[in-house]
Amino acid sequence: MSDALGSRNQDREYSSFPAPRFFRSLRFQLSEIMVQFESALDSTSEQTPLIPGRTSSTGRSRSRSHERSRFSPATLIIPIAIICRFALLLVTTTTFRIIRIVSCQLWYWMNDPSSIPSDGHIPDALCKIPAVDKYFVAITTLFAALGGVACEFFSFNGHEPG
Repeated sequence: MSDALGSRNQDREYSSFPAPRFFRSLRFQLSEIMVQFESALDSTSEQTPLIPGRTSSTGRSRSRSHERSRFSPATLIIPIAIICRFALLLVTTTTFRIIRIVSCQLWYWMNDPSSIPSDGHIPDALCKIPAVDKYFVAITTLFAALGGVACEFFSFNGHEPG
């Protein structure tokens, strides 16, 4: 508030200065606006709403914000990280299930085609015999080895040794 009064005093000091009348009136208007702004700042507090006519429930909003501030951002991210991890595992388990079904069908097609029912669907009980399990393990090992070789090939592709 003292700054606004100081600007009024400057107007009085510079009144003898031969400035155009427009600038003096503009300076006076700005000083009046500053006085109004400072008085508005003095009259507002955290309990009074900034927009007139709105009521605020400060007790509820403060307690909610206080409850939210108890949790760190890491605590809020942990459930998202767990869901993402399970989503990646879901793809893997589905892939293993598909490989198991395909390996079962291939084994029966190559070794015992007469055991395949007429609808083409092989029951799970027939897929759990040790011979089909060995075939499944061989196929998954082959896929893992090929994936490792492909990763090594593409990681060194385009880079000079040295």
